Amino acid sequence: VPVKMMKKMAGAAAELTGSADIAKICTTPEQYEKCDSLGYLMPHDGKPYFILRTKQDEYCFTGRLLLHVDGKSATSSKRLIKRYPYYRYPISNVQIETAGNVDRDVELKFTLAKEQWSIDVAKALLPELVPWYKCLVLMEEEQLENAKMMDWATFFMSGAKQIKVQIAPGAGQEAATTAEMQAKMADGGFEWITAKYRQFCPQDFSHVFERIRAV
Repeated sequence: VPVKMMKKMAGAAAELTGSADIAKICTTPEQYEKCDSLGYLMPHDGKPYFILRTKQDEYCFTGRLLLHVDGKSATSSKRLIKRYPYYRYPISNVQIETAGNVDRDVELKFTLAKEQWSIDVAKALLPELVPWYKCLVLMEEEQLENAKMMDWATFFMSGAKQIKVQIAPGAGQEAATTAEMQAKMADGGFEWITAKYRQFCPQDFSHVFERIRAV
């Protein structure tokens, strides 16, 4: 049997048994050499902290985004590259489903970009997966708190915009001074809400990954 045909048969068998979908965890330079996702990272995306790699897909988690190398079939070489920056697509509903007696894998589950994600990971790798699960949980908690604080800041700013300085007709120089003051208040309000946005809508969550890795 030709080698090419044997590879196709092996790929088809993997799909039928489900083994094509079971991920390995990559965290070292040696393991990264086998990963395609690194070639699609932008310079500002930061370093990868872990990659979940199956025969079909790769899920590359950096401090700034999840990069998904999406394969429709284990027997096809076609891949679709998808980027999910955390600040645009907050993560939620992070869970781990542990394995039963006859299961060959555990599942990492979460919601991202209004989609339900479920990544099967080899059962024996659960101890390696748990710290990364904790990272995603901490990120979820931080993003929820940040969203709450940003809502409060926006609400406060909306109230402040309603404050108007009354100018009497024919006030002359006083009117000009008041208009200048209003312009300064508007500029100050913009600078304030911009600062709050940068504070509560961070783009980089590397500190979360570093915090868990240091434990």
